[in-house]
Amino acid sequence: MKYLFIAEKADVMKKVEAVYKKNKPQIDRSIGEIDFVALTGHVCRYLEPKEYTDWQGLKWSEMNLPLVPATFEVTEIDNDFKKKKLHGVIAALKAKKYDGIIVGTDADTEGNGIYYLLCQKLKLGRYKTLRFYEESLTEREILKSLTTMTDFYKEPRDLRMTDAFLLRSRFDWLLGMNGTIAVTRKAHALFKVGRVKAETMNIVYENSNACDNFVPHSDFEVHAIYHEGFSGVMTGEDGKPVSFEKPEDARRYIADNLAGQKTAIVKTVERKKVRTPPPQVYKLSTLQADAGSKLNLSPQEVLNLVQSLYEKGYVSYPRTDGEYISTQKAKELPMLVKAAEKVPELTPFIQAFKKADLERALQNKRFVNDVEVKNASHDALLPTATNFDINSLPPMERAIYSLICRRLVAQFLPELEEEKSVLDADIDGMTFHSTGSMVLEPGWTALIPKKVTAGVIPSGIRNGDTLNVDAFEAHEKKAAPPKRLTLATLVSAMEGIAKFVSDKTLKKVFIQAKGIGTPATRGAIIDDLISSGYIEAKGKNNLLYITDSGRAYIKALSGLSIIRPEQAAEWESYFQAVKTGAMTLSEGEKLCFGYVYDMIVEVDRMPEAPMAPTRQTTKFVCPYCKKPVVDDKWSFHCEAYKNGCNFSVNKADGRFKEKHLEELLKNGKTGLIKKIVHSAKTGKDYDAAVVLEPAGSQYATRMEFPKPWENGSNRKSPKSSATKSSSTKGQR
Repeated sequence: MKYLFIAEKADVMKKVEAVYKKNKPQIDRSIGEIDFVALTGHVCRYLEPKEYTDWQGLKWSEMNLPLVPATFEVTEIDNDFKKKKLHGVIAALKAKKYDGIIVGTDADTEGNGIYYLLCQKLKLGRYKTLRFYEESLTEREILKSLTTMTDFYKEPRDLRMTDAFLLRSRFDWLLGMNGTIAVTRKAHALFKVGRVKAETMNIVYENSNACDNFVPHSDFEVHAIYHEGFSGVMTGEDGKPVSFEKPEDARRYIADNLAGQKTAIVKTVERKKVRTPPPQVYKLSTLQADAGSKLNLSPQEVLNLVQSLYEKGYVSYPRTDGEYISTQKAKELPMLVKAAEKVPELTPFIQAFKKADLERALQNKRFVNDVEVKNASHDALLPTATNFDINSLPPMERAIYSLICRRLVAQFLPELEEEKSVLDADIDGMTFHSTGSMVLEPGWTALIPKKVTAGVIPSGIRNGDTLNVDAFEAHEKKAAPPKRLTLATLVSAMEGIAKFVSDKTLKKVFIQAKGIGTPATRGAIIDDLISSGYIEAKGKNNLLYITDSGRAYIKALSGLSIIRPEQAAEWESYFQAVKTGAMTLSEGEKLCFGYVYDMIVEVDRMPEAPMAPTRQTTKFVCPYCKKPVVDDKWSFHCEAYKNGCNFSVNKADGRFKEKHLEELLKNGKTGLIKKIVHSAKTGKDYDAAVVLEPAGSQYATRMEFPKPWENGSNRKSPKSSATKSSSTKGQR
């Protein structure tokens, strides 16, 4: 037998190919000869409406909705780099006669989808097809995966994962295309409607409203300060603190009712030991949240970094939704711990491990749990390599690797043990409530610091004892404002959207499905919302704010069920049912596709919006001819742009904002703008500054890229440093 192994990425292909060559005699005997070729993620896509014969040449206003293709046709993605990879597969198939295909795309639903679309485009269904299902890219795991491959078209796991991809991707096409056209026609302004995008936007919208509408205020409580070294707050019959609106009201109460009171009688005192286990090993979303707060990285940046570590063979599969390891993986713990020892600050902890620490971890169901691993399809994020120099990693990759290792090592440390104390005392018939906490055993917090409740109630105090009151105070308690979402916490909110759902059954669906979006897509969805100008990330902590465009988006969709969490939970229940085999693909399609018809009816019932202006005049003037600068959908340009003046700056999908225009016109150059240039050759986005060219130049602006050592960047930039504005992301 001769097989063509199709990998999702070149780095993965090289790793697998190296293991194959090293073990070629063994693999050839058991499987057959293997050649290798690599893609670069998705290289194929569904056709857009304008590409179908039925809708070619029609304006959106002329289309009869809903648009539902008789069959979802597939074509290649119009990107030179991706085309080259697709044509590499075609060339390999033409060059040799193969008996079969090995699917080497990522071992998840999206990976199956990447191959499915490729298969449709190239009609590969006639080949015998095996599935390479990897957990990590160590030599041992690769060899194991190569020698235990399953039939892609018979293995129930792969059949269900492919069907789940088809249901989700086809529904997203129908919902996105029909929703965008219908809402845009009704609102007379472009609104890109998407299933996960709408829900995510609504989360940011609600949070921004809560933050913006918060009115700072304080309540005042009466506190008794005890000579024994702690304090108590006066409570009512309901057990809650008694609050006063003004400090003088609290002081008046003290003067009228508590003046002269010097003692308190202990009514009850309770003490109990509380044990807290370490935080679980990482899945992608918890790593994104942690790295976002600790390292100020966006979710997509974290995914890119951990993907790079994975492709180097240093960590396990990155797009995991699991935070457990299997009993099989647990057999490798000595090796995994040795990999963690690459982080110098972890060495003292690891060297202090005892046999009992390992045994305790193996018995911990929050760590080793076969049922949970099966549900997630993957183990948690783990270090995998023992033979590399951690100092050879770029700084941010080293930081991500260290976080992953730290979580693993924490599983072998003792639990945090605290003594929690609760005391109620009587002063002149009123109850004063006190709490205290004392750390008995720091355990894992020696490695991962955790803020613990302060205040200690002395151990000698018993029921009926007398406490000495030194003073009474009017204590100000400021109302805590809502926490504004950040890039990091938005991922957690997307995953934890169940808390916004009241229906218990649907809430359970979201908990099982782990929210909206997938580990692989959440970062890209957030990036898309920012680049579309719907939300903004500001400040060093990347605080998220809804923009005017974002508010208009939510207003346009406010009458539609698409933005209700309950609706998203219902859809997610269908996707999960297909993935687990509880529902067939056709049953899922009937339910999901039926919603598209309902949505069109919902949009038809919406009130007609007034025509929105397609462009607006800004406060700026053209640097060349001094006429007004106009702001339209795609660019900032001179009012006389079509009459000879060539001043125009592309918005690059919202990356280039009004503040950048102001900076450009004032200084002749902007600061570095993140990911403003997209390279069709590499498929990557690059940071650059926009520089104003002299009047009479061919183009009004050019891109200036940082040198590799500037701005902490070690990324290569595109070859040319002079780029016309149409090469930015807005014109991809």
